[in-house]
Amino acid sequence: AIFEVLDALGAVAKERIVASLELHARGLEGFRPRKFDDARRTYEKILADNSEDNVAKLYVQRCDHFIENPPQDDWDGVWTMTTK
Repeated sequence: AIFEVLDALGAVAKERIVASLELHARGLEGFRPRKFDDARRTYEKILADNSEDNVAKLYVQRCDHFIENPPQDDWDGVWTMTTK
């Protein structure tokens, strides 16, 4: 699950995030089964409507990473943080 605090956002930013929830779900549907190009395109659509969507920015970076460095065969779809 992914959680983002929305109460800290202004009304307009909050509306944009809520409006993009379906696309976020579609992005994860591509990301988890390693369809990183498809997932990246979905997150780029989100950013086209809301360039401030930090979750979409993060997933674009992760897709780029995995396009360049494919995960191991036993990858379970989880991103493991190695630095703080």
